[in-house]
Amino acid sequence: MSQTSITSEHAIGLSSGFMNCRFQTGSELDLVQIAEDLIAKHQFASAYSRYAAAIRLNPNNATYHLGLALCTWHLGKDQETGEHLHDAIRIDPDFAKAHSTLAMWYLIHGLSDAAERSSATACELAPKDLEVLTTRANVLEQAGDAEGVCRILRQTEGTGEPTPGFALVKARMARRRGNVTDSLDTVFAVLNTGRCTELEASALHLTAAGLLDGMGQFDRAFDQAQRGNALRRGAWNPQEAAQLVDRNIGYFTPQKVRALPRSNETSPAPVFVLGFVRSGTTLVEQILASHPKIHGGGELDLLHYTESGALKMLKATPSQFPACLDRLTTEQADGLAQSYLGPLQALSPSHERIIDKMPFNGLHLGLVQSLLPAARIIYCRRDPLDTCLSAYMTPFTHGNDFKYNQTHLGLFYRDYERLMEHWKTVLDLPILEVSYEKLVTDVEGQSRRMLQFLNIPWDDRCAKFYETKRSVATASSEQVRTRPYQSSVGRAKHYGKHIGPLRAALGLTAG
Repeated sequence: MSQTSITSEHAIGLSSGFMNCRFQTGSELDLVQIAEDLIAKHQFASAYSRYAAAIRLNPNNATYHLGLALCTWHLGKDQETGEHLHDAIRIDPDFAKAHSTLAMWYLIHGLSDAAERSSATACELAPKDLEVLTTRANVLEQAGDAEGVCRILRQTEGTGEPTPGFALVKARMARRRGNVTDSLDTVFAVLNTGRCTELEASALHLTAAGLLDGMGQFDRAFDQAQRGNALRRGAWNPQEAAQLVDRNIGYFTPQKVRALPRSNETSPAPVFVLGFVRSGTTLVEQILASHPKIHGGGELDLLHYTESGALKMLKATPSQFPACLDRLTTEQADGLAQSYLGPLQALSPSHERIIDKMPFNGLHLGLVQSLLPAARIIYCRRDPLDTCLSAYMTPFTHGNDFKYNQTHLGLFYRDYERLMEHWKTVLDLPILEVSYEKLVTDVEGQSRRMLQFLNIPWDDRCAKFYETKRSVATASSEQVRTRPYQSSVGRAKHYGKHIGPLRAALGLTAG
């Protein structure tokens, strides 16, 4: 269930854009030319060694550090990536590409203020560079500044051959700007160049699927979704996912839950908003984060790292979890609780509640029971077919490898559902179930219900969540900035003839 560091549409185009910079001569040039060729082939480990060698020869070349940062980013070495990007800017403070790439790095890591500053600096240094302006548009979009994004699109359209990143931003703004057909044409024009990477092509096909769906061209939409998913099939193993769920259900019996040690932590700050992807978690967070006493932390990796810390502390492997919790002591539980709460509360020390919106935190609720007994859980649910179809047709920014195959998607949905049903019967944690369908038809009523669950008084801003200005980094960022709509309810009915494998995996009869 771990997430990769860079498989985002924000990163599309990152493998180009600095290749035309001037290099030194001789052996440095040879190394960098080889590195460029390797990057073009997505051989980042080999390219890394060439850039590292070039830096040893000339440590004060900013372009080399930017190239090395690109490699480390794709290799999942987050800290090293940030270090080399900062090195590039230290060496050459006027290096627009480095500022722009750093802005993307900040953006993907949820550091929206830093991303805004870096992207603004890049635009000042290179106000006509399409890649730089596309990054700026991504930053403004995530911050909810749709007018700023549209201004950039007006400024850049027709100034050069559109890039994949530009086409994606334009498509995401298409309905707001009223130019869906033109945006779709741009997406196909970029695809037809034949110069897209598989990652870029996948995102473009899936984005085209969303536009066509909105136009009512459902057969064409599903064809594009299939094309996009076929390019991104990962190494998902449905048997391993089922075994993980089985281990949790088998271990966390009522007797075991009562017997396990619990931390002495009583903080009510953590609120876990979870559910299957595309079940309404982003909408719920946006509503709640519109309240002045609640901070929306977004999709955090904190529980994943806390569980990894528990494994290290207990000298166990992932396959030995959760059985290794038999060795957990109260003192260790206290320490692990702080390892989660410290970073969480640092996000916003002044708020009474802080939301962790990682959808699959449901996989870790057995551990939450022991570490954070005062936490509250909001479990988002939506029609299974609508949920899974939406996942299948969405260009996710990272992870979620199960979604590229209809059968894997349906099987994992059922596994996650049966685990959540188990938690509701054995855990003491308060769990509130929220129906997406009820939420979009009665925003205020369901919002009041959620706030009551959190012991937070009503605030009218929650009913006008679409007016709240905050950074939203998920695939639903545009939807939660519009008034609630019900067009996505029953969406699967348009795709009945295409989703037979999904129905079968979900255990549903043909309809």
